[in-house]
Amino acid sequence: MPKRFYENRILRAIGGYSYCIYIVHLPMMYLTKNLLAQWDFYNPKQESWIVAATLITLNAALTVVIAFVSFHLYEKQFLKLKRFFPERSVNR
Repeated sequence: MPKRFYENRILRAIGGYSYCIYIVHLPMMYLTKNLLAQWDFYNPKQESWIVAATLITLNAALTVVIAFVSFHLYEKQFLKLKRFFPERSVNR
């Protein structure tokens, strides 16, 4: 693929949040299902496609919000430390 494709702003933004999305999406799915079932908004025995689509949308939105907040409040602080570790060229 051309280099321009990988320099796309949207892909770079998703890449910045992707690790947190990967870590958070599964626990978020279980948490929302259990909380919604506990609050009587969700019955796993009577699941329909509309309920499944709503859960997927809710989980995706919550996961992206958590990834965004995590990146800006937590991960970005560690990325600032890169200046103390200069890149070294590898001689082969």
